[in-house]
Amino acid sequence: MKHNYASQEFAASLGIQIPSDEQALVIEAPLSPGVVIAGAGSGKTETMSARVLWLVHTGQVLPAHILGLTFSKKAAAELGERIEKRLLTLSAKSPELDGLPFTGDPSEVTTSTYHSYAGRLVGEYGLRMGIDSSGDVVGDSRIWQLAHRLIMNYDGDMSALSLAPDTVIERVLDLGSEMLEHQSSADEVRALSENLATTLLSLPDGKFKYGTDTVNKIASAQQARLTLLPLVEALEQEKAQRHLYSFNDIMGLAAKLALAIPEIGVSERKKFKVVLLDEYQDTSPAQLTMLKALFAHDDHAVMAVGDPHQSIYAWRGAAAHTIEGFPHDFALANGAPAANYQMRTSWRSDRLIIDLANLVTEKHLKARDVAPLTARTESGLGEISARFFTDPESEAESIADELALQWSKSDRPTVAILVRQRSQIEFHEKALRRRGLPVLVSGIGGLLSEPEVADIRATLDVLVNIEAGDSLMRLLTSPRWNFVPRDLVTLGRYLSRKKRSQSEYDINLLDTLDELEDVVGLSDRSRERLTEFNQELRSLRRETHLALPEMILTIFQTLNLGIELSLYSPSSNRLRNVMRLIEEAMAFNSTAQGSSGPQNIRNFLAYLLVAERKERGLSLGGNEISTEAIQIMTVHGSKGLEWDVVAVPGLCTDVFPSKDRGGFNWQTTMDVIPFPLRGDLQALPLSPDYRNCVNRDETKAILGSFSDECKAHVESEEYRLGYVAFTRAKHVLLASGYSDPALQKGKEPSPLLHLAASFAESAHLDPEGPFISGDDAAAGWPREPRVLTPDVMEAFNLGKRRTLDEIGSALPEMLPSIKFALAAHRSAEEVIHLPQQYSVSALVAMATDPEKMARALRRPMPNAPTFESRRGTEFHLWVETHLKRPALLDLDDVEVDSEDELSEMPLDEMQIKWMASEWSDKEIYDVEVPFDLDIDGITISGRIDAIYREGNSWSVVDWKTGGVKSGEDLTAAAVQLAVYRLAFAKLEGIPVADVSGAFHYVPSNTTIRPADLLNESELAELITRFHNRVRAEDGR
Repeated sequence: MKHNYASQEFAASLGIQIPSDEQALVIEAPLSPGVVIAGAGSGKTETMSARVLWLVHTGQVLPAHILGLTFSKKAAAELGERIEKRLLTLSAKSPELDGLPFTGDPSEVTTSTYHSYAGRLVGEYGLRMGIDSSGDVVGDSRIWQLAHRLIMNYDGDMSALSLAPDTVIERVLDLGSEMLEHQSSADEVRALSENLATTLLSLPDGKFKYGTDTVNKIASAQQARLTLLPLVEALEQEKAQRHLYSFNDIMGLAAKLALAIPEIGVSERKKFKVVLLDEYQDTSPAQLTMLKALFAHDDHAVMAVGDPHQSIYAWRGAAAHTIEGFPHDFALANGAPAANYQMRTSWRSDRLIIDLANLVTEKHLKARDVAPLTARTESGLGEISARFFTDPESEAESIADELALQWSKSDRPTVAILVRQRSQIEFHEKALRRRGLPVLVSGIGGLLSEPEVADIRATLDVLVNIEAGDSLMRLLTSPRWNFVPRDLVTLGRYLSRKKRSQSEYDINLLDTLDELEDVVGLSDRSRERLTEFNQELRSLRRETHLALPEMILTIFQTLNLGIELSLYSPSSNRLRNVMRLIEEAMAFNSTAQGSSGPQNIRNFLAYLLVAERKERGLSLGGNEISTEAIQIMTVHGSKGLEWDVVAVPGLCTDVFPSKDRGGFNWQTTMDVIPFPLRGDLQALPLSPDYRNCVNRDETKAILGSFSDECKAHVESEEYRLGYVAFTRAKHVLLASGYSDPALQKGKEPSPLLHLAASFAESAHLDPEGPFISGDDAAAGWPREPRVLTPDVMEAFNLGKRRTLDEIGSALPEMLPSIKFALAAHRSAEEVIHLPQQYSVSALVAMATDPEKMARALRRPMPNAPTFESRRGTEFHLWVETHLKRPALLDLDDVEVDSEDELSEMPLDEMQIKWMASEWSDKEIYDVEVPFDLDIDGITISGRIDAIYREGNSWSVVDWKTGGVKSGEDLTAAAVQLAVYRLAFAKLEGIPVADVSGAFHYVPSNTTIRPADLLNESELAELITRFHNRVRAEDGR
């Protein structure tokens, strides 16, 4: 094979990956400043390590003279390990290669995070500016504790702040962080804030007085900031007295040192002849100041790598223009700009995903001098779907269905759901867990939503807060205690009567636990359990003097969580969640100066609340790709990762792109510093000058225009977030959004979803009509029209943009033909990979229509939302509210053939029918019981809706919102009950004969108990028969 560059020949001789031409240009670049615009998936880490290898091989530099900086410890370790491994290979093969012999030690390459490198500078040179380098670098929890103590003891004027203490802490920390990142002093912030407020308040009212509210709004924000400033200063003084530094402190100090003492730069440039700067687009103003002061001299060999389209940390001062400004900031001594290299071939994503990413940048980003991405020559087409749903629950259920199919493949892919807002996580986590799928939610906000962690947190809350009603209800309704709803109502009524009769409005539900003998109407079972529950709380309260980690371990043991976690798969993830919470508690406790007791627990709970509430959270460390679970994380947390299958939900108005509620506008937001003080000033909207205003009326239009510019600035980052989210996918991208029936004006598909629809392989209808869109010049739908029959193409007129009404009339009849054509196009070349795990509904499908089930395995096609699923959702929400417990309805089992019947029955009538059923008055033994049932090596996963017990007999009950089945249909459906019966019998260790199964059809208030349910061997035979049929069809 002919190579165009020497580095390619060198890689071939060394037996390592041969770089592309554009990578080879970077690898062989001269030892002078240069920037590499590296697109998503372009192999920047591999290229950087190959450059080091080349420079060492050609004798231009020794390993000890190389410095690589990146943002996370994980990334720094990976870069260092890759470079050292390559250098060891070079050292071993050096005698066989042409060129200079290998010299130096491969382990002497320095790779570090930006913050760690800054810390080294402060440690080595801090004394030259009177900086105590012996202080401790502390994390978020310690800083939060200092701020909490300071604010709770603060006696200054707080009249301008009508906020809760925890919110004040957030504002102080946010404002202080911005000041550190942008190297601005309190005096500078104070001067600009006072000047703006004084200027506006001095203006007279206008004729119409519609500018008065504008002036008051701006002046109030400035006054609030001025109120926060003494707290920010006091916090800095407190840290200084205790010799404590945050990571932002260290970076700021390093920047000041580098600027003030030029000799530091001279020494560092002598030590490191080659400097590699990773993710340069994410550097903050303080980092940029430090790097320029150290290395922007003498044409030093600094190579920055990054992508302006992936600059997503504007909240900490990073800006897309930073990397665009590198050629000027690191210009050559003769004034010429630094070299600019492009790496635009993505080695990660398939072609459709690359096309979508380019369309996002073309329509909404337009970074200077950045070429479009190109797909690798051997890349596949890829798959994109774009769907719009009535509500977030329906969206989550549909995504979970699709991901369940993906997860069941024998060649299991890596899978992730990337959300814009943490509030989305709950919907998707629940939907996945209902299908028995392993889930890993990343970040501390996600950690706190894990059931075992939530139970520990709720217990801590109940132990120290008498008003912890929500936490108490979580524990009482948990599977462990499973109190009957009507007994909880009885307790509530007793509490209400006591409040009315004794005027004791400060009593609460916890008080009733000590007065159970006075509560009339409780069942014996609930009275016994409540007594046990109260005794457990009393026992735990006696242990609240323990340190936090010990307290959590005590709760873990008391709640028998170890036994419960052993029932989960994979249980190791569950146990790891508890350990992560203990680690966070250890970090918090280690900086609490030995504090313990109820107040320390309250402080820890408040800290967790802040971490959960903040959209970016208080991170527990870098995320990694999991092959054992479907991951859920924010788009911010996904940076630098990749998965085979990625779902990006919430692509609708005000969610993604997220609506800017003025939080970036410094003139109306208290915890944002004035723009003139920011290091990225040149990339920001120009702050308005009100000094030329004649009266206050003129301020309204000026502020409105500035606010619009601020929103547009924030919106550009949202589109960069969209670009990052889409380019995490290798092969399959599921884009979706939802409306919201609870809103007077429902949400609409966002521009990001419109762009994804332009490349979607198939269209799906929302309940009110189809969603499909795209610009006139965008590719038609679907992307492979050649596989459709001429009559279908003629009817739909592919490639021509049509109105939603026109598509709504045409698509319902055509959709089956289009789906069949697309599936048939691939079926001849695809062999079904038989899964080792099925859902219960899959077994029902095997019995009902094995041919259809085989087609679904061969070419999974998500189903469009139906009326039945919407009605099931509504009824499910009512049942959940009525019983005060998790979902009882299995929305996967909605019966498609009963749409006409259901459509005539109002929801309130279904509620009345259920209340009149035999099941509403019975005492529920357990609900929502998950299981993994092994049948001849095949795992069947599911969740039993409800379990009732009468003496030594048990009934597993499945709620149905469709029409009553009979004959062969009932026989096939009864497979579901057969699996439930067998799974429950094995879970409880009881004879299968003691368990019966029942379908309760809510619309007709009919309960059917199918006879002769299949036993374990008959279920195994059903699976074997289906597998044999599939193998026969595939000629195996």
